[in-house]
Amino acid sequence: MKKWHYFFISTFLLISCSANNTSLFLSSSGCEHLIVIDQRKEPTCYEIGLTEGKHCAKCNLIIEKQEIIPPSHNYKLTNIYLEKVKDITKAGDFKCARCQNKIIKEISYEDINIPIITIEGNLNTINKENKTKLKITYQDKKKIESIVTFKLQGSSSLAYPKKNYNIQFLDENDDKRKVLLNENWSKQNKYCLKANYIDYSQARNVVSAKIYGDIVHYRNLNDEINNLVNGGAIDGYPVLIYNNDNYLGLYTLNIPKDKWLFNMKDKKPNSILMAKEWSKSCFLQEEINENFSNGWEVEYCGNDDINSLRNNFNKVINEIKNNDFSHIYVDRAIDSMLYTMLIGARDNYSKNILWASFDGSNFLPSVYDLDATWGINWDGKSFSKYNEYLINDILSSWNCNELWKKLFQNYPLKIVSSYFSLREGPLKLDNILNKYNSFINSIDKVIYQTESKKWPNMPSQKENNIVQIESYIVQRINLFDKYFKEMKNAYNK
Repeated sequence: MKKWHYFFISTFLLISCSANNTSLFLSSSGCEHLIVIDQRKEPTCYEIGLTEGKHCAKCNLIIEKQEIIPPSHNYKLTNIYLEKVKDITKAGDFKCARCQNKIIKEISYEDINIPIITIEGNLNTINKENKTKLKITYQDKKKIESIVTFKLQGSSSLAYPKKNYNIQFLDENDDKRKVLLNENWSKQNKYCLKANYIDYSQARNVVSAKIYGDIVHYRNLNDEINNLVNGGAIDGYPVLIYNNDNYLGLYTLNIPKDKWLFNMKDKKPNSILMAKEWSKSCFLQEEINENFSNGWEVEYCGNDDINSLRNNFNKVINEIKNNDFSHIYVDRAIDSMLYTMLIGARDNYSKNILWASFDGSNFLPSVYDLDATWGINWDGKSFSKYNEYLINDILSSWNCNELWKKLFQNYPLKIVSSYFSLREGPLKLDNILNKYNSFINSIDKVIYQTESKKWPNMPSQKENNIVQIESYIVQRINLFDKYFKEMKNAYNK
């Protein structure tokens, strides 16, 4: 046999054996290598490990060398310090899951898989009217340092010890600076740090909003909110916040009720109105007064013509009284109404509704401030039963907006059809439960425990958990299914 022919065969002919992790290999040296797999060895806390390797059982030739894996502990966070510990900042106790060794070290994003925001400066100087400039560091897989303006956010929440903040990023010239904090949001300059003080689970506001976003996208209507990040509802995720290295608490970083929530542009006749009180005007029973003081707040007006905005929305209010929905997105209005009723958002029957317009004339309602939902009441101190605040009760309630009453009078079959369509999609029981479980399970129990220590007066800490949420959801949905089946049967007779 020619030498090159022998070399070709000896180098490339591989005959595999299925037993004992071995294979035969003809080499140029003449050895029919019997390849043995050297098993990977995991390291322990004090002993090295080895990567997988290969060698010949006949001639001991090393075909793939095993590499050393250094010993390492498997540390898990067991406690977060509420104040500084000597020179250690953002410190916590860590215990090795294998050998129980304990250490104190600085908490990082990798330890908790939740972004960490450190604020440098005095938060006590911040109020709702004036902005205060402070420095922050945002740390997840990336690190962003910036000057940020802080302003208190909310209304009733202003009385709580744990505050909400609207923040805006600035560059070195004090101009607005867009930063990318979330890949799904694109670069933005304004965000909201939500304390969720009444909701110990931290889940209701964000998860309920995410489900509403699912509803908007599920409909796939050809309108301005169909392709928005979360369908015109806020989005958010958990963050851990420190102030001057002292632990401040668990928050969510949210999209604010700002123009970018609806992707609106300046110099355009678009706008966002916020119904913020239980007033006759927010019930859509009387017009907005000249200075919007009867329950309204202009969140955004692209062309700064708030007089036209008020006049156009007053036109809508008067049309609704006469069963005219010419300037209302009826499908979106039905969906937001059904969802608000289902989740038991009693605080949202007329207030906490965002009214958005993309042309100054036509309006759609969107949900907002969904922390008092799925059974928990507005102050977080008590819970409603799943069979309270049912549809007939809501429609006869003193604080139910006029639009809902008129929709039930004029579109009963459309409402029934919409409900069961949503139940086949985003309102499937598994979809709702999975979203809540996923959010709550993403937050380590240690962080919840630390929240209790930091804010011991947060209401309903023992009762407000995934068990309560799941129980309410299941029973509430079953009750609504029964109601709409009976409604459907009544109209089909």
